[in-house]
Amino acid sequence: MEPDTASPESLPIFSIMALETLDEAGCLNREIILKDFIPYFKSITTKRGSIPWMKKAEAFVWSEFERIHDRHAFCFLCVPRWLTFLEHTKSRIKGEETIYNLKNWMLNNGIICEDKTDKDWGLYGKPHRLNYATSPNSILHSIFTKKTLKSDMDALISKQKEDGRRDTWYGIGEGTILEWAGIQTLSALKILKNTIALKIKKTNK
Repeated sequence: MEPDTASPESLPIFSIMALETLDEAGCLNREIILKDFIPYFKSITTKRGSIPWMKKAEAFVWSEFERIHDRHAFCFLCVPRWLTFLEHTKSRIKGEETIYNLKNWMLNNGIICEDKTDKDWGLYGKPHRLNYATSPNSILHSIFTKKTLKSDMDALISKQKEDGRRDTWYGIGEGTILEWAGIQTLSALKILKNTIALKIKKTNK
């Protein structure tokens, strides 16, 4: 689930990635969460809050937003998780305000890598627009123009190697770099699938 730290031990990031994968595959349900995840989350809960109690958990997440602020906005692995929380939080006014600020910060602070000839374009630290607008239904999709999104889409397609993969420099060794290349490739395929599927749906209408 997390190539950089392949080990038998549990960590929150492993559980988060497992939950996301199960949800994406349509296999996540209440029983799995209560039986397989909540006991572990309870065991790692600190006095600061974290998981699993809802009010304490939400307060903890908001405190982390304030602590981290804009430092991780370039991380396209973090931002979708932020947006999931902001989309569903019951603190709607605060959530909408945070989304608005995130949109403005992303547009005006050089987050997007515009140089498509850069060998690291689209990788960790040099994200493209589609890292954030992963589908036309994404919250951040509307802040980008159709022209710039299409340009990034064309570049994303062109980056594919002959064997089908998208390379990455990320990883702590040759083995994990290859594993991350698999994750990078899967991410690109999902973006392409989401965009094409929506276009087909609109055409059929």
